[in-house]
Amino acid sequence: MPRMASTIRPQFGARFELTLATGSLAEPTYEVRIGLPTQLVEGRLRLGAEEGRWLDELTTEPGPPLADWVMKHLAALGRQLFRDKQRTQAWPRRWLRWHESPEAAALRAAGAV
Repeated sequence: MPRMASTIRPQFGARFELTLATGSLAEPTYEVRIGLPTQLVEGRLRLGAEEGRWLDELTTEPGPPLADWVMKHLAALGRQLFRDKQRTQAWPRRWLRWHESPEAAALRAAGAV
């Protein structure tokens, strides 16, 4: 899997890049890159065509486990990919999304940032 440019690493939150590797209508596989302030995570996900569920866990290089909010957002992206596929009848080729950590969002909402 090619390495991401360092520009994918945000100063806070997480940046998600999903690129279609195989376009099977039944079970597409996406290459996943997640840029976090302290690490880059790369892996592959196989997505089920029914209800956008993940068929395989994210497989990554050894390193610290990902925060729950990162995995929950990745699952939400899978559901969005599925809805997009239902609308267009094709799996999206590439998605790039950023998401703020819940802690930072709470601080911002409280006016602390």
